[in-house]
Amino acid sequence: MNAIERAIERAGSRAAFAKTLGVTVQAVCQWVSRGWVPPARALEIEDLYAVPRVEMMKPELRAIIQAAAQ
Repeated sequence: MNAIERAIERAGSRAAFAKTLGVTVQAVCQWVSRGWVPPARALEIEDLYAVPRVEMMKPELRAIIQAAAQ
């Protein structure tokens, strides 16, 4: 289970997750499918569902952030 799916599980469903974020279920499906969310959404999801934002970011951004942290 990836980070986005963990957040959805905490929300209760994809529909509930989408409603809380003010997006469509289709947008949520896209995020799950590609494995990352837009950076601003990652911060919002982290605040709402306590899933680390770096785990939900595009792999290229994740690599940059992790390299900078070392």
